[in-house]
Amino acid sequence: MKRRLIAALCLLVGAGVPLVMAQQRQVCANTPPNRLIVRERGRVADDDPTPMNVREGPNTNFDPPLGIIPVGGIFYVLEGPECSPRYAWFRVEYTRPDGEPLVGWLAEADPDTSRYFVETYPPGE
Repeated sequence: MKRRLIAALCLLVGAGVPLVMAQQRQVCANTPPNRLIVRERGRVADDDPTPMNVREGPNTNFDPPLGIIPVGGIFYVLEGPECSPRYAWFRVEYTRPDGEPLVGWLAEADPDTSRYFVETYPPGE
């Protein structure tokens, strides 16, 4: 089974099919390395019971928030990161329980504690 998987991966790579690999990179100064991936899913981390604010623009000055994504909520990353003095921001789309979309910007992590508010959501889950 393991040999078949390795052979299949070799064929895909040899055929030029890109494989999505999560890799950390720091785009914004003074922020933890970025983990979210554009055109992939993310999830609000569950190590803090606070829901995630979604804002109209990539800054806390865009107040009040357009809405929130609950802890464990899964969203789709549309673009980013955009940098503000404290945060790396990503534009996301979240489908609310009533089916209505919520589209806006969320901050990825706290630069003071390096605690991530959100995380990548594994494919296939």
